[in-house]
Amino acid sequence: MPHLSDRKRVKDCLTFVELTSPPFHPTTTTPGVMASRPAVPHSPHQAVTTARAAPSTLEGSAIPLAQLRSLGRQELLEILQRARGQKALVLDTALRGLLACIVPEGTKFLRQHGVVHLCRGLHSDLSFLGPDGREDEPDHVLYFVRPSLSNMRLVAAQIKKRTAQRSKSTTSGRGGGGSMGRRGTGQGNDSSGSLGQPRYLLYFVPHKTFICEQVLADEGVLDCFAEIGECQLDLFPLDTDVISLELEASFKNCYVDGDNTMLTTVARSLQKLERTFGTIPHIKSKGTQAAIALQRFLNLKRQEYHQEQQAGISTISTFGPAVPEIDTLVLLDRAVDFISPLLTPLTYEGIIDEFIGIHHGGIKIDPGLVGDADPKEAGGRGKGVGGLSTPASSSSLSTQRDPVTIALNSNDALYAEIRDLHLEVLGLQLNEKAMEMRQTYARVKEETRDGSLNEIHDVVKTIPALQQKYKGLNLHINIAEFLKPTTGHVRFQQRWQLERSMVEGEARYEDLEDMIAAYEPVTQVLRLLALQSLTAGGIKASKYDLLKREVVQSYGYEYLFALGNMEQVGLLRKADSQLSNVVFGSIGSAGFSSSSGTGASWTNLRRLLRLVKENVDTSVPDDIAYVSSGYAPLSVRLLQLSQNPGWAACPEIFKLLPGPMVEFTQTNVGGGRGGGAPLAVLQELDRMIGTASSGVGEGMSGGGAVLATPKGVDSTTAMAGKGGKMLPSGKKVMVVYFIGGVSFMEIAAMRFLSRQKSFPFQIIVCSTKLINGNVLVESTIENLQNQLRR
Repeated sequence: MPHLSDRKRVKDCLTFVELTSPPFHPTTTTPGVMASRPAVPHSPHQAVTTARAAPSTLEGSAIPLAQLRSLGRQELLEILQRARGQKALVLDTALRGLLACIVPEGTKFLRQHGVVHLCRGLHSDLSFLGPDGREDEPDHVLYFVRPSLSNMRLVAAQIKKRTAQRSKSTTSGRGGGGSMGRRGTGQGNDSSGSLGQPRYLLYFVPHKTFICEQVLADEGVLDCFAEIGECQLDLFPLDTDVISLELEASFKNCYVDGDNTMLTTVARSLQKLERTFGTIPHIKSKGTQAAIALQRFLNLKRQEYHQEQQAGISTISTFGPAVPEIDTLVLLDRAVDFISPLLTPLTYEGIIDEFIGIHHGGIKIDPGLVGDADPKEAGGRGKGVGGLSTPASSSSLSTQRDPVTIALNSNDALYAEIRDLHLEVLGLQLNEKAMEMRQTYARVKEETRDGSLNEIHDVVKTIPALQQKYKGLNLHINIAEFLKPTTGHVRFQQRWQLERSMVEGEARYEDLEDMIAAYEPVTQVLRLLALQSLTAGGIKASKYDLLKREVVQSYGYEYLFALGNMEQVGLLRKADSQLSNVVFGSIGSAGFSSSSGTGASWTNLRRLLRLVKENVDTSVPDDIAYVSSGYAPLSVRLLQLSQNPGWAACPEIFKLLPGPMVEFTQTNVGGGRGGGAPLAVLQELDRMIGTASSGVGEGMSGGGAVLATPKGVDSTTAMAGKGGKMLPSGKKVMVVYFIGGVSFMEIAAMRFLSRQKSFPFQIIVCSTKLINGNVLVESTIENLQNQLRR
């Protein structure tokens, strides 16, 4: 029986809906400009809830990605349970936001398993104060850190300072001194150390390295740890179709510094995918780093199989499902397509990442954009968004407030619907949603005016959903309004036109010189400099030294190192007679130099892959080129090519791209770890990678080797026809793994491709990191302190 109070609740709801913002009145816009709308009035009913920062529920994923979350949760749980008693957790800053992707309950989960202190990070002192303000020493201090030298030094400094403080306190309080518990001694392995000192436990995420342990030994703190181990949290499911290792320095380490340790992490993550979802029947890869990661993955599988055979362990019934969930794995080296992430995206999600920054599946924004203040007060403060100085960004901030974290994933139905829309369509779509909200309000008002109590009770049930829809709509309207001064500015248009002209093969050296003279943001200058080099086959010799000199003189000597790193990676080169107009340059970290290519290489690629398309319909797109108003991401074009007509049928295209192309079918699918790549594939990979490392012969140069079905391998034995599980939609699952990072523009293009009936796969995107052009370029900039500046 409904209560009379329901009528009051409906009245409150109607008051809430009346505050909905006025509908958009979009006008004709040029590419990348969002339509304007009137200001959104503040609603007292709006509140920032923890649900806004919740990670994706992963419901509706093509494969059960929740299993990856469960594996990570179990890994963390086992570590916490081994350390009995009260615990303090010290997290590397890079891991704090990622923990929720594995444990959505957050601190509640940690408290349930004995964590009483969550320390602020490695840069602050260790402090264990209880609720009463007194020292509350835990039994264990657990460190979870990325394996980097800087982290090791921070950990050592923290422990030294804490030990010195305890020693001083003990001396004054007891007339004696405390000592550090030593690993391998009775002190170190008790539940607590001597004189109540906690046990220090160190876990590397996702793996430990010898050099990190050596740094701890050099710092004199290695023996302070009762245990040093690994916490293999590698694959973080950020959304229903996006998985990431979230390795912040993956591109720099692998491509700039030449440290390919990260590729072992990639190989182990591939091993986890197969353990969870079954042996992947079809594997393709393109690029040097992709080939090395593939080689390590196959070797790990073979080593594990032989070890289990020697131990007499049978894995036939335990290795993933009989019918694999994943049909095809595509490994793509970032060096195969540097151009796509350098370009400015024109999708809603891409623009948010470009100018606000999406980290670990969420953004940090001013509370005003969520509804705690006038959104005009939250937008454009201080430095312009993304470094662009606009009229709206010149006002100063009168009161500073902590930003709030908003999750951007498919939990928000509206965001899932609009995130891949072109900016020209975004305003119209939000306008339609606002109109729907007004119509819903009118319907509710009509139904409750003279309705019975039962009818009113039915309306009350819809109030939470109605409020949630309003909050989501208001949030995205405010974000769009916040971005509009930047995307609608003339300089944004000029930047898009400059990029487009470079992609079409024009030389724009004078524009680059003007940008340097105007002291434009250095990341923008370096992005366009790299784009010009990649699309023109190198910078003309007469301009190369001039542009480098102007960059160094304008921005500082430290950018001389950045330019050198860009040359090493292949983002920047001088066009010369010996290596003239190489499409993607030489990959120094890979130990090879691509010498295939002519001055017409990029022109040929643009023509053969139809990378530039005129007259793109952004409202009802029919091609992936809509994501940037005319440019189709090269990496996604390769995915289209993999099915029609197939990579092996297009040798003239792959010869223009760096690194080998590998394509094969794994044997004994669904039959345990004994299955895998034919031995011929492993031998060929070893030969190619070995040749590349020595720097002789063809090696890993453009084109490489095609291994569709290696000689001596019967295609029927390879079980090519079995394939992966068929989804209800009639498609199979393809995992596309980007080594070096993937951009949101490429993700939008792959989602568009998955929706096409002609494409037989549902794509799951996996990457070492989610990046954009700024992140890519900043990876080449050394962190040097310029003491000459004042």
